Amino acid sequence: MFASAGYEVKLYDSDLQIVAGALDKILDRLKLISNAGMFRGHLSVMEHHQLITGAQNLADCISDATYVQVIGL
Repeated sequence: MFASAGYEVKLYDSDLQIVAGALDKILDRLKLISNAGMFRGHLSVMEHHQLITGAQNLADCISDATYVQVIGL
């Protein structure tokens, strides 16, 4: 939702493999949503996905953040 509005989104986990897996799953979901004709915004699937990145540490993830959401404590 944030990427569809043009915001940069950063994911963080202490295990970089989890972040990489999440980014892969997000790309798959974006493709499914697009193929179903339910895509929001004017950006392409790849433009959306490029706005979503992983961070190597928590400080990098939240630096310059406008909004922080914590999931799965």
